[in-house]
Amino acid sequence: MTRPVTKLWQNMIDGEYSLAQIHVTTIEDVELAHEPELLDVFDHPRPLGLSPGYDTRDCLVALAIADDKNCYIVEFPPPKFDRKQNARKPLSKEAEQGRAILQERILCRTTGDRYAFDMAPLSMSLSSINLRVVNAIDIQSAYSPVDRKPLTAIREAIGDTVKIIEENILDVFRNPVYDKTNRNRFTDLGLRAWVSQFLAGYGNAEVTFANAKRIDTLNLTSEKISMISKVTQDRLRLDLIKPGEKTHRGVATRFDSNGKVDLLSPSFSNRFRGNENVRIRMNGQNGEVVQRGRIAGTAKRAGSVATDRDFSSITSVDVRVIGRDDPTTAEARRDATLLRVLQGEYNLLNDSPWTQNVWFPTPDGRFIWPEDWAKEAIVQPPSSPPTFPSEIEDNLARLNTSQQRAINTMISSDDSHRLVLIQGPPGTGKTSVIAAFVQMVDIMGYRGIWLVAKSNVAVKNIAEKLLSVNFTSWRLIVSRDFKDGWAVLPIIPLNTLIVDEASQIEIGSYIPIFSDMKTLRKYLLMGKKICRICKELKTSTGSYMNDEEKMVAIQIAQHLQNSGKKYKIITPYEGQTTAIQNEMKETEDLDWGDKCFNVDSFQGNEEDYIIISLVRSRELGFLPSLRRTNVMLTRCKKGMFIVTSEDFLLGAGADSLVGQLVHNIPREGLISVADVKDGKFLKDLERKTLKVKKAQD
Repeated sequence: MTRPVTKLWQNMIDGEYSLAQIHVTTIEDVELAHEPELLDVFDHPRPLGLSPGYDTRDCLVALAIADDKNCYIVEFPPPKFDRKQNARKPLSKEAEQGRAILQERILCRTTGDRYAFDMAPLSMSLSSINLRVVNAIDIQSAYSPVDRKPLTAIREAIGDTVKIIEENILDVFRNPVYDKTNRNRFTDLGLRAWVSQFLAGYGNAEVTFANAKRIDTLNLTSEKISMISKVTQDRLRLDLIKPGEKTHRGVATRFDSNGKVDLLSPSFSNRFRGNENVRIRMNGQNGEVVQRGRIAGTAKRAGSVATDRDFSSITSVDVRVIGRDDPTTAEARRDATLLRVLQGEYNLLNDSPWTQNVWFPTPDGRFIWPEDWAKEAIVQPPSSPPTFPSEIEDNLARLNTSQQRAINTMISSDDSHRLVLIQGPPGTGKTSVIAAFVQMVDIMGYRGIWLVAKSNVAVKNIAEKLLSVNFTSWRLIVSRDFKDGWAVLPIIPLNTLIVDEASQIEIGSYIPIFSDMKTLRKYLLMGKKICRICKELKTSTGSYMNDEEKMVAIQIAQHLQNSGKKYKIITPYEGQTTAIQNEMKETEDLDWGDKCFNVDSFQGNEEDYIIISLVRSRELGFLPSLRRTNVMLTRCKKGMFIVTSEDFLLGAGADSLVGQLVHNIPREGLISVADVKDGKFLKDLERKTLKVKKAQD
């Protein structure tokens, strides 16, 4: 069968290579089952370049394979959806056979190596569709250990011998999304694979890559693949939802005589970063002027751009930054650690009790800690009860029972209290608990406490709380972006790690701490909602209930009632219906009569607003029943609130009708537990409703 071939000319490397032509052929995995000879063009020992294409949900949907002349893009269509079963159909035998041939002939062939930028996440994406790879080389790891931008690696590989067109390289690597509706979808994907194999054969590359460690997922245990794949997929998902561009409005400028303009962002959170491509729109006495450029030097909120224009008469400046933000330092360390594991440094996972307990627990769920840790008390017990100053005694006396219990657990050196979760809604005094704990253990002679948080504001709040109780024996460690002009302080060995706003931090970010911090003995997570998994419980009658979903549903009901909106709560399980009804009866000033129903009993009824509690968090439960799901999702006249966990919708429930519905809802349609508590979601709903009415008028 003759297939259309598209000719590409690479535009990234100048000189004699500018005439390099690549023949691109697109096929589907099922075609390889019938025509394995399609891959005969790669039956040689020369390097192969690989490049992944993702859909907007971070699923691997295409893989480009290239040598110096040919590029094949293998597409992986997702299995079709079975409406009767309300789930995706199993992969066809032809697709399974085609992928097995791809693995044998390309990914695990015995001759030659495979090269790719960011090979670690690519290898895990391949594992997500049951493909393994051996002798796989991560290109960036052979060059800069810190800067993993593809442009940096290409610069170092090519050197000054040949000119590279940096703008084109940035364009080729800007967007990893493979859109099948775009007729030019294969261009960037094919060029990324081509340049990967090109670097492997250019100049002194054989020596450079000889010492690069290979990735081998064929011989990696399924447990390690599952763990690394989960962390990697979370990272890809978060990367893909980063905005592709952002706008700085009201930027301050300063023009110098050296042909540069300094741009000062109004806020640190929206600061400029090095090597960002920007489009500057200026308004002045002579009208609007547009200047394109790239951020060069940066300092705090500012960045500079080379220009041949005079900014002295400009009255206002807006700057549009093109491209996603680079990884943070924490994200880069996480990725580097996972890469080292995939390259064979399994001790990073095996030797850490924290990693083993969090990701590889025992079948009975018990945590196992080194025996010698039990001899190291978190706080050495004093020979006599410690004496606290009256000011601290007063602070401790103001703590309620739950706060005191939290502090006792934080101080405990018992093995059952090494990993502690402390949860509480806003305003319940979590920061006060941190301050009281720090005051107590400081007097008891304990050191090595790190208080960390995701945001600068959270760290500032902790610091201000410590100051408010007159505790000043601490040092503030800030990010590199913040520390210009600051003295670098020696870092005290870490013994106890307290993480505030822990629910905002992706769990994979802790891997470097667990693998590198050998002195860590206690790990405390504090936040509004530590775990996103709402746990289901089986009742004595065989039904199911979910206590966390129950409370969230009732909070939504209270806000709707207070704003005069009509609502009903429906749930597919009688156990949850009973639990919600009983809780509503106990909730002051909440109407409970004729408010909560089982899905089946509510069939044929409607209400303005419907609150749905899905209940299940581990398995699909009733969701494969398309009839019941359809009844549940079609009862509202104006709005619907689905109470569940994001982990469930991205995992077991991803292919259900509810999962598909949620995947088509923009991010602003997802409401956090904190938003439910303070009623912010209802204010947003009313504002959007008002906009719709105005538009209709």
